[in-house]
Amino acid sequence: MAEIKSIQTQNHPSLNPIEREESHERIRKLCGHIKIQDSNLIEKIIKSDIFELTS
Repeated sequence: MAEIKSIQTQNHPSLNPIEREESHERIRKLCGHIKIQDSNLIEKIIKSDIFELTS
């Protein structure tokens, strides 16, 4: 199994705060599903805003 060593983050201000929080909650759930336990790694993923909302 591959090990994630680092994540490069880039902020995207396109989401408003409510959308951003919903996106962060989905990221937390996704990380739980794929067994990411490292909270620092999860925070890096959240801060990166790499996931965009799709309606």
